[in-house]
Amino acid sequence: KTAVYSLKAEEVREKVMPEMDEAFFASVQVKDEAELRERISENIENQKKQQNANAERQQITEQLLSSVEFAVPESGIESETQAVLRDFMQRNMQQGASEADFEAHKEQLHEGATKAAHDRLKSRLILSKIAEKEKVQADNDDFGRLIMMEAEKSGQKPEKIVKEIQKDQSRINSMRSEILLGKTMDLLIEKAERETVAAATAEA
Repeated sequence: KTAVYSLKAEEVREKVMPEMDEAFFASVQVKDEAELRERISENIENQKKQQNANAERQQITEQLLSSVEFAVPESGIESETQAVLRDFMQRNMQQGASEADFEAHKEQLHEGATKAAHDRLKSRLILSKIAEKEKVQADNDDFGRLIMMEAEKSGQKPEKIVKEIQKDQSRINSMRSEILLGKTMDLLIEKAERETVAAATAEA
């Protein structure tokens, strides 16, 4: 038997590109098409730099984790596991995942989060020791940059964030730790790059 179906198109949509006029340029905060192209090129270049930086950080983190063996305190693993799970769920729910999806894979998710929490704590402890040895410091400029980044991300005024931070010592400590770990990682990346250049020069 042959089945015959009749289909009726209710609506046909076509993606219409915005006209590149003064109103459009003003909406994206550029003067003209040339500046728009320059802005796009800069964004692409910045994305590439960020991807390369992330890859370098990941590579160094893996080297640190594999080269140093010690017992990570169990007291911090569970709370860190919950933090990893919260971050994971928040990101995926923004992309359309449901709580039912997480419930269906609860055991696997918890197992993966526990491993990630263990590695995260271990890498922090290693970086903290390196920061102490190298006498890495968090100065006012570092705090200022971090506050400006948070203000841009949250849409709050920097002054408001400063007032909130001044009332919360634990938040100050958390920010100081973030700064120290970030600067220590940058120090390790810089050292690795110098060694790579030195090795390449020696081979030449």
